[in-house]
Amino acid sequence: MKDLIDYYNNKEEISYEHKDNNSFIITNILQEKYALIPNNNEQILESGIHVYSKEILNRPSKESKTVHIVTATWNKKALRMRDKILKRLLSLCNTKEKLKLYINFLNIYHKLRNMCKETLNKK
Repeated sequence: MKDLIDYYNNKEEISYEHKDNNSFIITNILQEKYALIPNNNEQILESGIHVYSKEILNRPSKESKTVHIVTATWNKKALRMRDKILKRLLSLCNTKEKLKLYINFLNIYHKLRNMCKETLNKK
């Protein structure tokens, strides 16, 4: 954590671009300072830092141990209807069965979104 805090303390300007989010920043720090091998496998680094695959903590999946709500409320563009709907749906997930349905919905949503982006990029 101290490395991440130091990173921001030494930064003159903070960017809200996707490439500058904490996942990328901490991955770079772990590679540079703690010999992380970026292979999406669970690792325990020499320093004792435990790194999990993205399916465990980052993206909701059947293997998830927790769900990180990514609503990007700091970003005015993210406060669109889609984000409000996703946040509301997640708030209704009060059982494991409902959470599994939400995770399946998110997976389908991401696949569709990526398909649309690919289609738009071809034009």
